[in-house]
Amino acid sequence: MGRGAALGCSLAIAAVVGGAGCEPTAAPQPTAPPVPQLVIVTVTPGVPPTPTIAVAHRYVVQDGDPLSGIADLFGDTEYAIVRANKLHDRNQLMAGQELLIPPP
Repeated sequence: MGRGAALGCSLAIAAVVGGAGCEPTAAPQPTAPPVPQLVIVTVTPGVPPTPTIAVAHRYVVQDGDPLSGIADLFGDTEYAIVRANKLHDRNQLMAGQELLIPPP
């Protein structure tokens, strides 16, 4: 194979690989790793909630008051009233009896 044939072969290979001739190409430069980004998050607090004071009430049972009616009157549950007053029978309320009504 003569010198002309070898040169033609080099050009053909360069054309197939996308080279622009027989000049050596520079090696790709390594890229630097990405720099971490600093993200600042600003939180603006709203108005703090107003604390509410939970107050227990006292209620004097009237004749014919059902426990469910007393619980509804104060927005509480029958169970909470029974538990706060350590009642053994929720159906045995007596007129004049004082009940502690816990906060709902």
